[in-house]
Amino acid sequence: VSMGARYWETLYGFWGIYRVYANYRPGAISHDVPIWIISSYSKIGQEEGRVLYHLKSGFAGSGWESQSIYGLFNVEAVSTTYILAYAQSQGIPVYVINQENLYEILPKLKVASWIKNWIIANVNAGHQVIIPEQELTIGQWRGTGWASIDENGLGAYIITGGLYEALHGGYGTEAM
Repeated sequence: VSMGARYWETLYGFWGIYRVYANYRPGAISHDVPIWIISSYSKIGQEEGRVLYHLKSGFAGSGWESQSIYGLFNVEAVSTTYILAYAQSQGIPVYVINQENLYEILPKLKVASWIKNWIIANVNAGHQVIIPEQELTIGQWRGTGWASIDENGLGAYIITGGLYEALHGGYGTEAM
């Protein structure tokens, strides 16, 4: 039985050094591309640019998860970025939750209580959480995804649910 394949690579870019890790598993196609930014800086001393780079890197990395599955296998796939965009395209509200609005938005969320507890813990740690109001069904996949972003623009991009319950990465929406 194949357990899948893993790889990682350290890349050097204009804004700094970062590490990409990918994990492929059998069954439903899955792909996880965590990007660990080791060091980043602005050559012109512009802190906002560094934070924006972190945000763009995180959402792009999440998007690569679903787009690489689609590109390689011609199968619709989900990632946090895809889930957030899909929810908006379907008219489902997507919330940015922080310490100021946590208890106003929390009752509106139609997600599992453990996800709400996770959101509370992350917001209380100073993060902003971006999540659709409810779970989505995309193909045979059902679940939700969210991003938890810290003050530096660094974050976690998480999905849960699907064909095989999981807590990360991008997943195909059809069994393979």
